[in-house]
Amino acid sequence: MDTRNRKRRRPSVKLHQHPSQNLPGTSQQPRQLPSTQMPDQLPPNQQPVQLPPNQQPVQLPLTPSHRLGQWSSNQQSGHQPDQLPLSQQLGDQMQPAASQPDPAVQSGGMSVGTLSDRFQIKCLEFTCMSRMNADDEKDVQEVLKETNKKAVDAFKLLMAGGRRLFTKRKTSSSGVNDGLSRKDELFNDLVGDFEKQGLDWPSSQVSMEGAYFIQILCNALWYLTSHHEVINDTANRQQDVKPITEVFSSYSGYNDVKRKKMKGQQMSQSDLASHSQALYSLLMKPVVKSTPAWNEAFINIQMLANCMDSYKTYLHEQLETQTENQKQLHPCKPVSENATVEHRKKVDFIAQRYSRIDQVMRDADEMSTVFFYETLHLKDQFEDSKQRSRFFENLFLTVPVFIIRYCPGGSRVTTSCLIKYADNKPPEAKILIDGARLLNKIQSRLNEVHTRAQKKAFKEKIDLITTMTPAVRSFIYSHLTTDGSASCNPEM
Repeated sequence: MDTRNRKRRRPSVKLHQHPSQNLPGTSQQPRQLPSTQMPDQLPPNQQPVQLPPNQQPVQLPLTPSHRLGQWSSNQQSGHQPDQLPLSQQLGDQMQPAASQPDPAVQSGGMSVGTLSDRFQIKCLEFTCMSRMNADDEKDVQEVLKETNKKAVDAFKLLMAGGRRLFTKRKTSSSGVNDGLSRKDELFNDLVGDFEKQGLDWPSSQVSMEGAYFIQILCNALWYLTSHHEVINDTANRQQDVKPITEVFSSYSGYNDVKRKKMKGQQMSQSDLASHSQALYSLLMKPVVKSTPAWNEAFINIQMLANCMDSYKTYLHEQLETQTENQKQLHPCKPVSENATVEHRKKVDFIAQRYSRIDQVMRDADEMSTVFFYETLHLKDQFEDSKQRSRFFENLFLTVPVFIIRYCPGGSRVTTSCLIKYADNKPPEAKILIDGARLLNKIQSRLNEVHTRAQKKAFKEKIDLITTMTPAVRSFIYSHLTTDGSASCNPEM
C-alpha cells in the first residue's frame, strides 16, 4: 500500500497523574507546581510536558485534602522542593484541631489569615508554653525586688540640674545665754547624721523644707528620749508593739529629768498619735524618694512612726482593760485562784547566800510562816529580777519547807512565804491537802488589789451611817479587808 500520499497523524500525548491525586470528584490533570517553584528546579523525571495549544487540560481548583496529599506524596518519594514544608509554614506554636487527620506542632511565619485562605482550615487551637523554669522565675522576682528598693523617683531627674545643700546647724537657743539647749543639740546631731548619710536637699528647699523636716523628726525623738527602755521592754513582751529602730537608738538620754530635778513625763495616747501622724506626713514629701540614700531614710522614719503608733494602740488597750477591771465588785486576782504552793526537800549543805534565811527557818516553830524580805534575809539585796528568780529557783534549806507565792498584779513584786514542815518526803496527796490548808491559813495576810467599785460600794454604805474624812474611811477599809492597793481619788 502506498503510504506516501496518506496524511500523517500527529502523535497524542497521554498524561499520567500521581496516584495520590486520583481523588473522587477530580478530573485527570497534570501535576500543578507550587507558585514559588520554578520548572527547572524539578528533577529530570518530573519535568512538565508541554502540550499543544489545542490540547491544554482544564485546570480544576485543588481542595485542601488534595494539596495535603500532594505534599505528602512529595515527601514519600524523597523529593525536597525549595518551598518550606507545611509544618514550618503553620507557625511555631499552632496546632490543628482534633478533627484534622494528622495534627502536629507547626513552626514558621505563616499568618492565620493566610493559613485559613490557602488551606480552608476552619478551626485552630493555640497552646502557650512557658520557656522559663521555676529557678529562672525566682531569679527574676529577686531582681525585681532589688530594683524596686533602689528605684529612683522622677523627682531626682527634675532636681538634678540644681544645687544640693544640707540643712544648717543651730548656733543659739532661745532662753539660753551661753551654748545650746539639749533639744537644739539633738537637732544638730540629726543634721550631722543627715550629712553623713548624704541626705541633701535642693537649694530652693533647704532653708524651709529641710529645716521643717528635721524639726519634726527632732520633736518625735525628743519626746521618746527618756522612754527607749520602756518601749523596747514592752516590745519584748507584746508582739504588737514595735521597738525603736536601731538607727535612732543613739538619741536616748538627751532630756535628763534627774539633772533638772523634775518628775519624768509619762507618755500619753494623744502625744504619741500627734508625733506619729507628723512622721507619716513626712513620708509624703517628694524628696524621700529622690535618691537611694533617701529611700533608706524613708524606711527608717516609717519604722519610727510605726513604733509610736503601735505603743499608742497598746496604751489604749491597757486603758480599756483597766477600766473594765475597775468596774468589778471583786479583786481581779483573788488569792484562792492565783497563789501557788510548792514543797522543797531538805539538803545537807547550802550556799552562802541562803545562810540567813536558813537560820531563821531552823529557829521557827513547825507549821509557822515566815514572809521573805530582802532587807532581813539577805546580806546583799537583789540587783534585778534575774537574781531574784534564780535565788528562789535554787532555794534548798536544811529543813523541809513549803513555799507559797502570790502576785496581786500590776508592777508589784511577788510575795513569797516560807512555812516550816516536818515531813521531808510526804506523798503527793498529802502535799496537796496540807498546801491548801496552809494557804487558807495565811490568806488574810496576803494583800489583794481591790477595785474602785468595791471601795465605792463601801463608801456609800458608810455615808448612810455617819460622816467621816476620806483618810479615816480608807484606813477602816484597809483594816477590815485585805486591800493592798494605793490610795485613790476620794471621789472614787
